[in-house]
Amino acid sequence: MPPSDYCDRWATSGRPNGYQRAKPVSCAKPGAAHDFPLFNDYGRPLNLPTGASFGVGGDHLGQSMLVAVLDGVVKGYIEMANGQRLIFGFRFAGDVLLIPPSEQHLFLVIEALAPTKLLRLNDSELSRLRASHPELDLRLWEMSAMELARITRHMLRLGCMDAQARIASFLLEMRGLLNGAGSNRASLWLPMARQDIAEYLGLKPETVSRHFSRLREAGVIDTPTSKHVVVKDHDRLLALAGLSDGAGDFALNGV
Repeated sequence: MPPSDYCDRWATSGRPNGYQRAKPVSCAKPGAAHDFPLFNDYGRPLNLPTGASFGVGGDHLGQSMLVAVLDGVVKGYIEMANGQRLIFGFRFAGDVLLIPPSEQHLFLVIEALAPTKLLRLNDSELSRLRASHPELDLRLWEMSAMELARITRHMLRLGCMDAQARIASFLLEMRGLLNGAGSNRASLWLPMARQDIAEYLGLKPETVSRHFSRLREAGVIDTPTSKHVVVKDHDRLLALAGLSDGAGDFALNGV
C-alpha cells in the first residue's frame, strides 16, 4: 500500500467487505459514492487480493453488471477470442463501472492491482434495485455518461497524440484521479506496472520507460521509485500533453 503522503485516493480499512465498514475516501465521486449503501443492500461483496480477477462473459453472455469499487484499485481490460487484450482503464475507490451486456467474441476482465473491495450487482440484482429505487435511474445514467466520457477521452489520446503527449496526459489523468481534481498534491503512487501503462497507452514498455526518463531529465517529474512519481512542473506537463498553449516551447530534446 502507498504511504498516505503520496495520494489522497487510496486507503484500506482492513475490515470485512461492505460499504458501512469501508473507510471513506476523501476524493471519491460524491455522485457515485453517495449510492454505495444502496448497492450494498442489493449487491454481493467481493474481496480481491492483488492479481486476482473475475470476468464478464461466458455464462454471463448478454447480461449487464454494476461493479462498485469500495477500496483499492483495479484495471479493466477486454480480451478477445484470439487472446489479444486491451486495457480500457484503471478504476479507484469511489468509481462505479456499469458494464453493458457482453458480446460473443469479447470477454471483459476486472483485475485487482492491490487488495481491493468490490460490490457486484448482476443483471437481476440491478433490475431489483432499479425497481425499488426508480429515482436512481438518473444517477445510473450520469455514471454511464461519465464512463463514456472517460473512454472517449482515452480514444482521442490513442488516436490523436504521440507517445510523449500520451504519457504526459496519462500522468495528468492519474493525478486528477488519485488526488482529486482540485488537489495541489504533486506526489502520485502509481499501482500499475510499466507493462500495464504501455498496454493502456498503446505503446511498448521500453517507450514508456524512455519517456519517463526524458521527463525526469527535463525536470518535469521525479521518480524516487518505479511507482512513486512527483510532478515538479505541472504547466510544462500540460503543454507536453497538448492541453495548453506553447507546447512547442516545452518540447523535450530528442523526442
